[in-house]
Amino acid sequence: YNVLGLSTTVGDSFFKYLDVHSVAVALMENIQSMEFRHIRQLVHSTLIPLVKNCPLDMWEIWLEKLLHPFFVHAQQALSCSWSSLLQDGRAKVPDAHGILSGSDLKVEVMEETILRDLTREMCSLLSVIASPPLNTGIPSLEQSGHVSRLDMSSLKNLDTVASCSMVGYAFHLLRNMYLL
Repeated sequence: YNVLGLSTTVGDSFFKYLDVHSVAVALMENIQSMEFRHIRQLVHSTLIPLVKNCPLDMWEIWLEKLLHPFFVHAQQALSCSWSSLLQDGRAKVPDAHGILSGSDLKVEVMEETILRDLTREMCSLLSVIASPPLNTGIPSLEQSGHVSRLDMSSLKNLDTVASCSMVGYAFHLLRNMYLL
C-alpha cells in the first residue's frame, strides 16, 4: 500500500502508464474478505494519495474503478458494524476472528476501537475529497456569501460540477452507484 501510495506522487506518468484495471483488481478484488485494519491501511496509504494526486483528466478512469467498489463495500460493512454496535453492544468487525483469547470485554473494546479507526480513516478520505484544491469548480463560501444564499441551481448541473470538482465527481459516482 505504501509503495503504491508514494508512487502516485510522481504525477501524470503514474496514472497514464500504469494499467488501472490491474491496480483495481489487485486492490479491490478481495475487499469483501479484508479485515477492517487492512481496509484502514488501504485508505490511508493508497486511496488518499490516489485521490490527492490523480490528475483531473484521469478521475473518470482511475477513481471510478477504485472508489466505486470501495464505497459500496465500505458503506455496507460500516453500516452493519455500527448497527450491530448500537443494537447488540458489539461491533462484530471481521478482525475479531483473529482474536483467539481474551475476555469478552477486551474483545468488545478491540472491536469498537477497530471500527472507530476505520470510520476515522473514512472521514479523512471524505475530507480529502472535499478539500479546496480538488474543488476549484465550486465557489467558496466567501465568494458565494452566506450558506443559506448558496443556490444549488447556480452550480449548473451535477455533470458539469463533476468535471471540475472532486465533490461533484463523488456525487456523480454515488448517483450512478444507486441507479445501477
